[in-house]
Amino acid sequence: MPNWESQLKSLIAVLLFMLHGLAIAQASAYNGVSVKKGLDAYDRIYVTKNASDDDFREGTMLIAYVSGMLAVHRANNLTAVLLFAANNPESAGAARPKTSEVEAMRLKTMLVFTPLLSLPEALPPEQLVAILRKFLNEHPERWSQSAASLITDALVGAFPSK
Repeated sequence: MPNWESQLKSLIAVLLFMLHGLAIAQASAYNGVSVKKGLDAYDRIYVTKNASDDDFREGTMLIAYVSGMLAVHRANNLTAVLLFAANNPESAGAARPKTSEVEAMRLKTMLVFTPLLSLPEALPPEQLVAILRKFLNEHPERWSQSAASLITDALVGAFPSK
């Protein structure tokens, strides 16, 4: 008969697996269709001015979601720029020793995850809505993808790295 510690570990493992599955399902639930609904709701709130309570929820959720993503991207961008300057002697104009191969790969990997280095500081909601609407209209085949990847791709297309 197994002891209670191994049973408890098994139970915890099963619960963690189930919670992980729920987190993945919930994260992927906000996709291009959700973004499109948010864009349409935004129009009903601010353009046609005939919004319902659901429209206020959908429109506000879209702007809050995109604003949160932008905050994360800006933090990543700042980190990437600081690390790049600290690890790249040529960029700083200082005579520092060259970084190791491992550090160089780490920096390159980090820069891959910060694709919005040329993102302007101020992006009004109207501009965000226009960028997202244009991207979704040009790529209807991607509406089933996650909202995070669609929003990132739309912004990278609108503000390519220099």
